[in-house]
Amino acid sequence: MINIKKLSVALKNKDTVRWIIKDGYSYILTEHFGLKTKKEIKGSALTALIKIIGGIPQEGQGLENHYGLRSQLNKDKIDSTISLFNISNRYKSVEFTHLIQQLDQNLYSIFKADTYIYADKTYVDLINLNKKDIEFVGRDKISPIYATKEEEKILIVPVRLREELQYLTA
Repeated sequence: MINIKKLSVALKNKDTVRWIIKDGYSYILTEHFGLKTKKEIKGSALTALIKIIGGIPQEGQGLENHYGLRSQLNKDKIDSTISLFNISNRYKSVEFTHLIQQLDQNLYSIFKADTYIYADKTYVDLINLNKKDIEFVGRDKISPIYATKEEEKILIVPVRLREELQYLTA
């Protein structure tokens, strides 16, 4: 489900990037998105992560670059980062609408829950939408949207727009 080839683009200009390897999973988290996968990180994604983080974490280890300060994560930060991928029962199914909105130079994918939820298309592109049985869950405009398939997960932080788009209001 996760499109690793799009990861290097999604990592551009991020202020904070964490990469943890634990129990055979890679957890990659930025201020705008996160992913959990067993896929091998390779190619341009690996190159981008090494350039940002300064290395490759070992099993059970986490590395971070926070505004240019590189460090190794302690156990509490590793555990709190991994816990972000635990989806609570307060989340419910949301619909991926396939609609895209352009505002200024930015493209946003639109999800439908009780309200419309907008997510930067760059991060939605991390999801291979050609795969079947991808489940999308969320809560509201300010809670992360999760895409899950089997054990892979992507979380995307929604974008808050100043006003609802008129053609979507009923």
